[in-house]
Amino acid sequence: MKLQGITVQNLTGTFIDTLKQIYPDREIRQILFILFDEYLGLTRSEVLLDPDRIITEQVAGNFITTLKKLASGKPLQYILKKAWFGDLTLYVDEQVLIPRPETEELCCLIIRDLKKIKKAPLNILDIGTGSGCIAISLKRAFPDLHVTAMDNSTPSLKIAGINAQNCNTGISFLLDDILKPHSLKDPEQYDLMVSNPPYVTDSDKKKMHHNVIDHEPATALFVSDEDPLLFYKAIIRYTHQKLKPGGKLYLEINERFGNETSDLLKYSGFELVEVIPDLNGKDRFVTAVLKSRKAPRSKQRL
Repeated sequence: MKLQGITVQNLTGTFIDTLKQIYPDREIRQILFILFDEYLGLTRSEVLLDPDRIITEQVAGNFITTLKKLASGKPLQYILKKAWFGDLTLYVDEQVLIPRPETEELCCLIIRDLKKIKKAPLNILDIGTGSGCIAISLKRAFPDLHVTAMDNSTPSLKIAGINAQNCNTGISFLLDDILKPHSLKDPEQYDLMVSNPPYVTDSDKKKMHHNVIDHEPATALFVSDEDPLLFYKAIIRYTHQKLKPGGKLYLEINERFGNETSDLLKYSGFELVEVIPDLNGKDRFVTAVLKSRKAPRSKQRL
């Protein structure tokens, strides 16, 4: 492609023609708006109002280089090394999952609940933190919280640490595997636990785009069809030793297993179990309170 004299409109047409087999038109245009801001500092309105703006050869070269990577299936977030989560801009690479809008909903749900209570600073654990998006969002919303981000991957915790520092949030980090936890011996107890564990079954892969399967970390996404609730069972076992009686658990789930996850919690010593749909109407979250054997009726719960 000749780069001399290329315009905003030319680039838009080239991107749409090249990527139309991978992304819908609307998503391609959204990618372009992000890139115009990234490479030229142009707002959406400036792009729309000046389609004949000439792009310098050097900047046009940046667009074309990015286009080639997008055409190979590489997600934009990994190309730019950044992901957007609420009002946060986070560093990401192929070692962590790209934060999803559904997980933003989960954070909003927790923040909404926390605003309803008046209690001493709470101790919170984010299990499988990845980029740190959940832990950082909660800490930013409530600076008095004591937040610990747990993951079984040292590279993931390093990335979460970078994001915590960039977002000016003081978070503790714990290297541990929820399937084989060593931190059960630690005296730390938590008022609230949250997790977005791997929940996409192997059979669900057939429905997913190859840019996810080929580039995002499989260990953060997939679980076998033989035991789709593997991580939820492990989390529940962990809560029985680390979650305070009356403490609350928040989970992001596979939409197909809302009832199964709910039943698992009810039969494992939890009460006030609730399955909550996401904005698309799919069962996406489950919340539950760990039963308190001797808690007075007036005791305030999360």
